[in-house]
Amino acid sequence: MPDERFCPISPVSLGAHMVYGLIVFLFSALVIAGFGWLFFDLNRPVYSGSVVLALIIPIFALFPFGMFVTSLARNNRAAAAISSLLLNLMLFLSGATFPLEMMPVFLQHVAKLLPLYYVVDLLRQTWNSTPITDQMLSVFVLIGIGVVSSVLAAKFFRWSN
Repeated sequence: MPDERFCPISPVSLGAHMVYGLIVFLFSALVIAGFGWLFFDLNRPVYSGSVVLALIIPIFALFPFGMFVTSLARNNRAAAAISSLLLNLMLFLSGATFPLEMMPVFLQHVAKLLPLYYVVDLLRQTWNSTPITDQMLSVFVLIGIGVVSSVLAAKFFRWSN
């Protein structure tokens, strides 16, 4: 018998949270890019449209991924610990913090198992050198993560009342 204190997340609710996350993320990306242009002489993106898509696609992959991962926890504290651990691992191993070339070969291979690796690669490539159409591996991996994670999040995530 299901626990009445918890209710499943509906696909509409998951979608609404993803749109909210998209708005917050795009605003944050604009602020970061603004600081980069003002204080660090950041170059403009080579393919602006590709960069916009490269900013949007990860939201629809990582937000449901995060909701699925936290659905594995028994309570909010455990969910916070799991998400914090996973986020820190991904930040350090994906190439977002340190260039992958500086890491041992073993960790370079581990990085390619992490969703954030594909986000970082997609953003770097579309910002600096190629259109998104040349980065379809990263796009398909992120879309796959998004689809699978959305299904799993909708199945396993529960809101507490």
